[in-house]
Amino acid sequence: VRNLLSVGFKNLISAQRSAWKTVQAIEQNKKYAEYSENCATYRDKISGELESNCLKVINIVKDQSLPKAGDDEAKVFYLKMIGDYYRYTAETAQGDKLAEVTENALKYYAQATEAAAALK
Repeated sequence: VRNLLSVGFKNLISAQRSAWKTVQAIEQNKKYAEYSENCATYRDKISGELESNCLKVINIVKDQSLPKAGDDEAKVFYLKMIGDYYRYTAETAQGDKLAEVTENALKYYAQATEAAAALK
C-alpha cells in the first residue's frame, strides 16, 4: 500500500516539477527573451500549483498515514516522504517560504534518520 501511495503522489507532482524546470529554462534562454514575461507568469502559476499539491500530500501523509504506521520501517518511509515533499516545494520557493520549507524538510529527514536507527 505504501508504494502505491508513493507512486501515485509522485506521478501527481512529477509533471509539475518537470514543467516548472522547462519553463524556467525557456525563460532564461536569450533566444526567447520576448516571451520572458509570459514565462515568468506561467512559472509562478506552476509553482503555486506545485506548492499546493505538495502541501496536500504532506498533510495526508502526516495526518492519515504516519499515525497508522505499524512498524519502524513504515514510520521511516512516511517521515522521509514528508521530507521529500517539503524538498520538492523548496525547489520553486523563494524568500521566507524557501527558508520555512527547507527547515521542515531537514526536520523530517532528521526524524526519519533517527527512526531508521531503530531498524538496525
